Amino acid sequence: MTTAYFDQFPKTYYGFDNVTAYLVTNFMARVQMSDQLKSNVMLYSPYTIIDGETPEMVADKVYGDPTLHWVILLTNEIIDPRYDWCLSQEHLYSYCQQVYGSDPAQVYGTHHYVDPNTGLIVDSDFSGAVSVSNYDYEDQLNEKKRVIKILNPSLVNEFIKEFNAAMNA
Repeated sequence: MTTAYFDQFPKTYYGFDNVTAYLVTNFMARVQMSDQLKSNVMLYSPYTIIDGETPEMVADKVYGDPTLHWVILLTNEIIDPRYDWCLSQEHLYSYCQQVYGSDPAQVYGTHHYVDPNTGLIVDSDFSGAVSVSNYDYEDQLNEKKRVIKILNPSLVNEFIKEFNAAMNA
């Protein structure tokens, strides 16, 4: 039982002028997973995203259906798959260029300093402070996104049923 994500969203009429109204998908509708479902570790398995893997690729690999990428995004509370999903190394470098500037000196410029013994951020004049580049900082944030949770494949159909019911309530 598969379903496209937006197929279950409610429809509403929207007028672009005072004369004509069009039936459109209300893509602003949202369903949140219950705290009980989110916190039940027995329902999930950890999955490490391979560099360059997309949500569709992961869904195809674990569920046999790339259109179920939305199940992975929803169970991991990923709103913006462009930046909330782990970036490939190539895209991470491009992202750093957008944020810090295209010059490699800017990309690899100092973001902050850390105490190597504690890992805490410190001032540059702190004894033994080690600099962390902009790229290394963004890479650390990116790596935290690499491990996601995968809903047990045997529960996907039930998850979809509950999602559809919540969207049509």
